[in-house]
Parts: sequence; C-alpha cells; structure tokens
Amino acid sequence: MKFTKIDNIPSPTHPNNYSVTNKENHIEFKLIDWTDPDQGPMMHIVQFIINGVDRTADYLRDGNKVIFGLTKYQFSDPAGRFCFIPASSSLMLVDTDTLNKMNFGKADFDFVGNIFYGDKHLVVCNDHLIVTDLHTLKSTKFPFEGEPSIEWAYFVNPDLIRIIHYHSNECSLFDLNTGRIIETRSIAREGASAWIVRSYKLEGQKNILEMIWTGGDPTHTAKFLVEE
Repeated sequence: MKFTKIDNIPSPTHPNNYSVTNKENHIEFKLIDWTDPDQGPMMHIVQFIINGVDRTADYLRDGNKVIFGLTKYQFSDPAGRFCFIPASSSLMLVDTDTLNKMNFGKADFDFVGNIFYGDKHLVVCNDHLIVTDLHTLKSTKFPFEGEPSIEWAYFVNPDLIRIIHYHSNECSLFDLNTGRIIETRSIAREGASAWIVRSYKLEGQKNILEMIWTGGDPTHTAKFLVEE
C-alpha cells in the first residue's frame, strides 16, 4: 500500500441524483428527502424512474426508502449494464437491458457501501460481505461474526478482497476461492491506532482510498491518499 500524505482535502460531496442509460432504457435514482422513523435508523426517501415513468412502487417492495448516508455508494457498473439499490427491505440489482430485478441479502443499518469490479459486485457490511457474479447472478454471503467490524473492503484482484477493520490499524486479505482470511497485518507503521476510510474510487486497476489516520491522541489526525 502506497501512502501519500495530504494536508488539505475538500469535504467529499455525494450526489442526490444518479442515472444510467443502456440501449433504449434510461434509469434515474433520486434521493428526494429523508425520514427519521421512531425506533429506527434514518432513511432516504427516493424515486426510481425508468424512461420518465415513476416505477418506485414496482421495484421497491417496502415503499420508497433506502439506507441513509450513501458515502461509499456506486450506482452502476462502468458499462451501465447493472444498477444497485440498497432498499430498506432488500438489496437489489437491476439489469438495465431487460429491466429484471434481483433481490438479495438484507439492507440494514450495518450497510457500509458497494463496488462494481469487472464481472463482480461487492456489498460491504459491518459483519459480512456479499459477492455477486454478474454473469450468473449468483450471490454468496461471507459472514464475519466474531471478527473485528469491517470499516471498508475492496477487490485487490478478482479472487482477493482487502478488508480494513473498523477502529483498527489492521487489514486482512480474504480469499474468495477458499472463503478464508489468508493474511492479517498492520496497515502502516506510522504509529496509527485506527484508520477511517472517507472515500474510495477505482482508477484503472488501482484502488484509491482517502484515509484518515487517528493517533493515540484522538485529536491528532493525518490524511492520506492510499493506493494499492
């Protein structure tokens, strides 16, 4: 992992509207408001529009709500063939060609984010990962109960996922073929006590993360761009 220290970073911005066009289908996903229900987590109120028609009720089973705070959210793959909706009732992939939907897993307050990578899609939650093969549409859940919570995770290559642990200076390598962690090590030797991943993007074959290092003194922080 290559670290580049940076002093001034603008606060990350996150759009309220997402869209993708594939052949004759134009799909829009809009965050139009938010709600704070009693005894529950905050939620975005959304619209899901296909070719100018509001299809929210057809695609979101429990109304018009999705997980709040989509800070590490990727709406569609680079080719625009699939889009992902973290609906409150269920996670959902939509084939933008056929408009078929695939529901899998459960959307909950432990949702961290998602990534499209080649022919795979990764959902990151605090205590599990869900990997979907976009060719076969088969999803596999990998639970990590009893392990440190997951701060973030991303593909190193099609077979390996890097897991950064929450409130920790440790990261692991997870092998999709064996379904096991094959390595756990310190992220860096700067004396960091914990890392927070603020943003993520994939540029070509490089994983670029904006990470904040928290030292022994919680008020002592440093910001880095990290490449792998």
